[in-house]
Amino acid sequence: MFYYQLHNLIIASSFELNELEQTQDTSAHVTVTMVKQLPEIKEVIKEGKYYRDLDYRIGAQGQIQLTFQGLFDSMIHQDSQRIYVKMVEGSSLQEMKTHLLGTVLSFLLLNKSQFPIHASAISTDEGAILFMGHSGVGKSTTATLMMRAGFPIISDDVCLIELQKEQAWVSYAFPQVKLWEESTAYFNIPTKELEIVSNERAKYKVPLTKKVTQNSFPIKAIFEIDFNDQLKGIQIRSKTTMDKLQALLKHTYRHHAVKILGLEKAHFEYCSKLIEAVPIYHLQRPKDLNLLDELVDRVVKQTQITS
Repeated sequence: MFYYQLHNLIIASSFELNELEQTQDTSAHVTVTMVKQLPEIKEVIKEGKYYRDLDYRIGAQGQIQLTFQGLFDSMIHQDSQRIYVKMVEGSSLQEMKTHLLGTVLSFLLLNKSQFPIHASAISTDEGAILFMGHSGVGKSTTATLMMRAGFPIISDDVCLIELQKEQAWVSYAFPQVKLWEESTAYFNIPTKELEIVSNERAKYKVPLTKKVTQNSFPIKAIFEIDFNDQLKGIQIRSKTTMDKLQALLKHTYRHHAVKILGLEKAHFEYCSKLIEAVPIYHLQRPKDLNLLDELVDRVVKQTQITS
């Protein structure tokens, strides 16, 4: 078995997950096993299509089956401690691992009433700062910009936030950042030797050269990112309580799964507590990467962190 650290979990896997940080700790919270046949769900209580190429089935005992058409089948055991994976012959192992560490693991966390946020996080002396938003809005690009200004990346794209005594904490996750081709060009990052996230998308896995030295960080602030091409620079404003709540609800990673799993009440309560624990701002930026020069200074000024 291979052992890895991800969020607040130790993951044991029967196959290599080179996207993750290896650990000597073998006290696994989750075990991932490649199998030739998935365990059977004897009684299905809910099934449907999550999105175009992903079907789900929920068992009466709490099992979750996720089928990625043409790629692989997966089963999350009812104890949320075991994941079984069955590959489709000839399919891409790399694409399977991307979905496994994204969608499948998020379903497992949600099933444990832990709510991952669609965000990237950086570390400062005063705490973590998260950049939250929809796919393609520039979370990873913003985090990379901050990293190049001296603020190491804690997690890219998915952040697991835990509340402890009214303080929110984010866990260290992936030792890499995923950047679109235009962002690698902007940062002058050669892509020839980089691994592609998907065969269908020009997005690359860029290893982190400067890594954090701890596993959990108190959160200083969260920024919801949006594009606004009417702007010639960065605009930051405070959000109302209702806007903060709506932002967290919609930017929960794979948030449609919340309803599928019947977790609406727990999800609402979690987000309601989180908005009391962390300042949340709205950051609007132009799509043009050349107009991002002031972003670091504006974030530093807004959060009063040490640059």
